[in-house]
Amino acid sequence: MTLPRFAVSPRTRKFLVVLGVVAAVGLLLRLLVCWELRATGAVVNPVAATDMATYRRIALEIVNGQWPEHFYYQPLYYAVFLPLIYLLTAQSVWGVLLVQSLLGATAVWLTGLTAARLFGRRAGIVAAACLALARFTIFYTPFLLMATLQAFWMALLLYLAVVVWHRPRWWRWLLIGLVASLAILTRGNALLLVPGLLALLAWRYRRQPVLAAGLAVGLLAMVYLPQLPFALRNYHHYERWTGPSSAMDAVLALGNTVEAPAGGLEYPPAYQEAMRLASLPGDERVSAFRQMVDWAMREPLVYGELKGRTFLLFWNRQEIPNNVIFSHHGAASRLLKMPFLLDFAVLGALGVFGMLLSWRWRSPRRLYLYYAVLMYCAGTVIFYVLARFRIPIVPWVCVFAGNGAMLGYRRFRYATGEAGRRRRLLLGLAAVFAVFFVNASYQLYQFQYEAAMMRWLRPQGTRLELPDRVIHHDHGPLGGTGGSSLQGIPPDGSVIVKRFVGVELPPGGQAILRVPVVRIDQTRVDYQLPGLPFRKEPFWEKDMLGFEWLNLPVTLPAAEDGVVQVAVALRAKDGDAAVVFDQFRDYGRTTVPAATPGSRIPEAAFELVLPKN
Repeated sequence: MTLPRFAVSPRTRKFLVVLGVVAAVGLLLRLLVCWELRATGAVVNPVAATDMATYRRIALEIVNGQWPEHFYYQPLYYAVFLPLIYLLTAQSVWGVLLVQSLLGATAVWLTGLTAARLFGRRAGIVAAACLALARFTIFYTPFLLMATLQAFWMALLLYLAVVVWHRPRWWRWLLIGLVASLAILTRGNALLLVPGLLALLAWRYRRQPVLAAGLAVGLLAMVYLPQLPFALRNYHHYERWTGPSSAMDAVLALGNTVEAPAGGLEYPPAYQEAMRLASLPGDERVSAFRQMVDWAMREPLVYGELKGRTFLLFWNRQEIPNNVIFSHHGAASRLLKMPFLLDFAVLGALGVFGMLLSWRWRSPRRLYLYYAVLMYCAGTVIFYVLARFRIPIVPWVCVFAGNGAMLGYRRFRYATGEAGRRRRLLLGLAAVFAVFFVNASYQLYQFQYEAAMMRWLRPQGTRLELPDRVIHHDHGPLGGTGGSSLQGIPPDGSVIVKRFVGVELPPGGQAILRVPVVRIDQTRVDYQLPGLPFRKEPFWEKDMLGFEWLNLPVTLPAAEDGVVQVAVALRAKDGDAAVVFDQFRDYGRTTVPAATPGSRIPEAAFELVLPKN
């Protein structure tokens, strides 16, 4: 890579030396963490149920000459990147650790160069230092996940876009298209960045429309040609066009159903039904995208609430685990616990602060940076949020953070007079907003407003119609970002009354009441329905969240004003157990013993399952 033109000046040489030191520190930190975690199971031999194990298995099969019949995930990481490393390093674990550490350090270097070109050398050093010390980008380095590679592509893509604006060459536009293609083949939401690149090209050559059109065609060719071999293989397998990855239906269904969480992975019945419809043959098939659009048209406010909550979660300080958990898989690393490393609580707040200060209408490079950040965010929000999905955007957040730190400092320090006091006040308000937005806005919405919002948007709770049954419930997602809370079951028993609204009773009133329970050491939980003695053998069903469900056959009483009421008594014998409630839902349709009159009672996460005629 050639150095920028301004590298001839002494100040620039000093900047490059300092930047090199920062990148070297970033490399050292990543290598040390890799050394600390080198012998852990998730690095050496990942659990079979994880994506890491899948990537490793397929990569080793390709090394041995066994190509997959189709590509489910975006293929570059496990079909090209890992096999090349395994071939060159005799399948050594350290081969991947070294390459991913180098990619992380290179991303630090590129982030510093990009921020320097956009906002100045000091901002570049701060931006690079932020990325070098970013705790979770370091944490993900040893694992067989595409986050580190994608973060490198994002840093490189932004750097090239900034460079080509000042030093346009036809081959640089083609190089940008190639890098964009590699980013798309690593994770598909990078496709949303391409329109911004085309807009940047069109504006740069606005007085040369013929040249602009030719370069745009070349850029798009470089974007799509590398994808064709994978896409054609998928086409021959599925007999329909899926592109280089066939996972679109699954990832859309995971985040776009009436039961979908804003973050994390859950597989509720709504997801299973969406996948069933997407798997039907021929004209019967209804893609997950089509289902998503139909739902958004039917219930735009409900859909908007889910995506708005997902947007807040994307920018929130919490890191949503998947495949690896920081507290568990990073436990062997002392370095990862050091207080000088930066969490997203700091990086995100500083980045948002920088976004508030950096806007400039007449700077196409800055406008592209804003576009890239917002499009990457949108490309994640349209699906669902995981910590490893947010890692690739951290280099761009650090670019804004570098300018936010330096520009905020200068404006605050040199503000004088009445205008200076107003400027300091505005800076203070921007800083408070950024800190609040990243660290508290999602939690404030969940604990203060989500229950009331859902009462307004979905007053009858959730009614899920499946081919063979209808499910009624009042709870939301119960996983990591959901509202599950536990209420202990006493040994002498307690009665919980749950009311369901809008139930159409089947003939005879027969139904299944599903009660989620958490047990310690297989505690026996007895249940009692009205008019019957306690029973000792409930029908258990365990889900992926670790909850166990009692499937209780009940005879429903006649509905009163459209409301069906069911009461069940539970008692724990010889151990501890608890019933699952949802603290983010409050319809006033649950009654528990000894409740204070007028107090807020979370909804019991009971489900009523009615057979279809």
